[in-house]
Amino acid sequence: MISFRPYTKLKTFDWLLEAISLIIITLSWLYLLLNFVDIPETIPVHFNLYGEPDRFGDKSELLTVQYVGTALYVLLLVLGFFPQFHNIPATLSVVNTDEKRMYSARMLRSIKVIITLIFLVLSATSVYNALNGLQNQNPWLLFSLIGLLTAVIIYYWTKLAKK
Repeated sequence: MISFRPYTKLKTFDWLLEAISLIIITLSWLYLLLNFVDIPETIPVHFNLYGEPDRFGDKSELLTVQYVGTALYVLLLVLGFFPQFHNIPATLSVVNTDEKRMYSARMLRSIKVIITLIFLVLSATSVYNALNGLQNQNPWLLFSLIGLLTAVIIYYWTKLAKK
C-alpha cells in the first residue's frame, strides 16, 4: 500500500539543496521588487538564440517570469517530498526502495536548484539590462545551465535505472 506521508529521510545534502533553491528564488524576487519602480515601462521581454530582442512588452511581464519560476519551485518542492509517486525506471524491492526513492527525490531537488537559477538569470539579466538601457542578452549562461540540467538528469536517471 502506498503511503501518502511525505518522505522525510533527508540527508544534509538534501537540506542544502532545499536551502539553495529557496535562497535563489528569494533573491530573484528581491532583486526584481527592489528595482521594479525604476524599470522603464517598455522593455525587451524575449530574445532570439543570439541574445537579440525579438519582442518588447510591458515591465509587468517580468512578474510573469517570477510567477512561473515560483510555481515550478513549489511544484518541485512538493514532488520532492513524495518520491513514492515518482516513476522510477527500475523494479523496486525491499533492498533498494529507500535508495531509489532517495535518488529520485534528490534528482528533483537538483533540478529545482538549476531551474531556479535559470529563472534568476532570466529575471536578473532582464532587470539589469532594462535599468542600464541594454538591449542584448548573453545566451551562453542559459545554454550552460540547460546543459547542466541535462547532465543532472542523465546522471540521476542512470543511478535510478541500475538494478
